[in-house]
Amino acid sequence: MHQLNASRLLRLSTALTALILSVHLKAADVTLPDTLEAQPEAFEFDLPLGSATPWQPDMDVFVINPNLLVFCDGRQLDDEPDWVKAPASWTGFDAGLGTCVYVIHDAGDALVLDSLWTRSQGDYIRNHMQAQYATERFTLVLTHWHLDHIGGNAAFADSRIISGQRTADVLEGYADHIRAGTLWGPPAMPDLVLPNVTFNDRLELTIGSIPVAVSHYNVHSDDHIFVYLPEQKIGLVGDMTEDTVPVISHPEQIPQHLAGLKSLRQVDMAVLYPNHGNPDVIKSGGYDKSAIDATAEYQRNMLLRSHDDDFLQQPMESFIPVALKNKAVTVHEYYRVAHEFSRGNVAEYWAERPLPAID
Repeated sequence: MHQLNASRLLRLSTALTALILSVHLKAADVTLPDTLEAQPEAFEFDLPLGSATPWQPDMDVFVINPNLLVFCDGRQLDDEPDWVKAPASWTGFDAGLGTCVYVIHDAGDALVLDSLWTRSQGDYIRNHMQAQYATERFTLVLTHWHLDHIGGNAAFADSRIISGQRTADVLEGYADHIRAGTLWGPPAMPDLVLPNVTFNDRLELTIGSIPVAVSHYNVHSDDHIFVYLPEQKIGLVGDMTEDTVPVISHPEQIPQHLAGLKSLRQVDMAVLYPNHGNPDVIKSGGYDKSAIDATAEYQRNMLLRSHDDDFLQQPMESFIPVALKNKAVTVHEYYRVAHEFSRGNVAEYWAERPLPAID
């Protein structure tokens, strides 16, 4: 009987896991989100092609606890280039919001939650974990399909890349446009790597000795997932909450998002961490469930006031008075750009439609 070395055992284990978890029932035609169709001229700014440009990582790395790190890039506007401040591209938009990636690690294993928006950022995260923590095995988990969460996937091409089935289907449906830079506009992602392990409703993982539960929620987008550390009662919520306000890319789903937020609030969480949050809050202890309430307050008010004559002039603060009073979130000035984007999406979809009954 031949002995199997550790490397071969890992490859066999990964392949077996993929076989068990990826019950890949491929639909003949994947229904793509109808509010984000391909836009070859989505932005006017002419950025060079290639997913490693134009961004050079300027990461802040915070240790949340001995087994949880966060990598944050962007958000500080005073010294950012003009293409971020405008913004002239979707990468500039996300740099202005600021984006964080969380890494759960133990005993040479690491779960990386999303890969940011460029290959260079994915490489930075991987190199840091190898150099500082001797990480040998990576698992990349994607919270949802939006491009600011998948740009660094190629840095983990030799690893398990896990997503919900819906995420994998949408990415595959959009793959040609994403690689060419014609979905949200440039920069292109010619080296886009798709998920290789999928699940439907719930998945349980172990990273080193740390149990991790991954489950599907229709919040922010219909493919979003939630990562939960049950022993520490920590929730990694991706884009299901944001500070200052959530970006509404899928306005037709607001009623479902509100229901999903209500369900999310029932989870036994002591603290939660979003992908687009205030780095000062994240490094000083994170958010509590009032951040979920802030997201629900904003989405509810955006929906209910979408028929107002002056809706397109109403400021961001007027939609979250309770959240601001309770200091659940704070005003980050760049979110005025996000609010304008969301307000336009909501008006376009709901202005001429009857408003649904919501709890």
